[in-house]
Amino acid sequence: KKTTRLYTSFPIDQSQKLTSALSSILTNQAQVWSKYRDQRDAVNQDPQVSEFLDATNLIVFNLLNDSNFYTEVSKAYQQWVVLGNMVIFHEEKDPIPGSRKYPGFKFTALHLSQVAWVSNKDGYVDRIAYRFELSAEQAVEKYGKENVSDKIKTAYESNPDQKFQFYLWIGPREKSKISLKDVSAPEERAFEAITYEVGSKCKVLEDGYYEFPMYCTRWDLLPGEDFGRSRAELALPDIKSMNKLAKNHMIASDKDINPPYLVNQRDFFGGEIRQTPGSQTVVKDINGYKELVSMARTDRVMDLYNEYKSNIASLFFIDQILLPPRQDIGQMREAEVLQRIKEKHTVFGPVVP
Repeated sequence: KKTTRLYTSFPIDQSQKLTSALSSILTNQAQVWSKYRDQRDAVNQDPQVSEFLDATNLIVFNLLNDSNFYTEVSKAYQQWVVLGNMVIFHEEKDPIPGSRKYPGFKFTALHLSQVAWVSNKDGYVDRIAYRFELSAEQAVEKYGKENVSDKIKTAYESNPDQKFQFYLWIGPREKSKISLKDVSAPEERAFEAITYEVGSKCKVLEDGYYEFPMYCTRWDLLPGEDFGRSRAELALPDIKSMNKLAKNHMIASDKDINPPYLVNQRDFFGGEIRQTPGSQTVVKDINGYKELVSMARTDRVMDLYNEYKSNIASLFFIDQILLPPRQDIGQMREAEVLQRIKEKHTVFGPVVP
């Protein structure tokens, strides 16, 4: 259903290539891609501090590998490239009963139709509303039977698969209610998280986070905007033109392969023109029966099609993030390869600080 009005998959392919490049360049699972530093340069020069930060960085990297981070971030990158925004919800896994081991991370890539956010005075997102759906059985399992509405309790007994809508609100808590202890109760943490059941307005959970748990990333922002703009939005005129051109090219090619016919009035007896191999069509005068030759310039269509392809590939950075074919550049030395990889990173410099 999503591709019934598409006549070329080239723009989709280019967006997926940019998504794969972002995964490889920014969050490569095969190598440590983050680095922790103290705000004070003098502290970073201390060997013990440097060793501690490197060890901490490695621990977090291993926790990411043990979680679903790379699966979810690849989904989020697709929205980032095409829609200009992405949201990832970062939580802790449920603790293992009887175990003191840290349970690990849990990530969820949120669809943009489910969220709305507001930026603070510094331009950072610190308030977000997230709408999601749970079955009656899932709601009872997640929030407890004593915390859900009577409607969910009834559905849990009679129809546990019935779906219900919920809102999760996360935002900064009033400063007077925040505890500065290393470990504080959920209702005393810096960010409040309140879940409501839509319809009944029943508050099913009041929780809290020490830090804002939503990563809301915008590709490109104009002054005064809360939601970002994407490369696909910039390429949209070329994408629409290319799609229409591909459709017209198919129509023109179909006319060449299965052309229409001209028949003189009263010269045609068969009721229809038969075009299957070996069939016969009876006419009075063979000269009154001929193909209508299309004068379409399919060669010009392909020139424009290739021009649009080049424009779209450039707008998605494909011509900059992919190395040229080896037959064009020959064998490269290691230093040259590293330099080209460094140049790739500069492409995303204004987007990813």
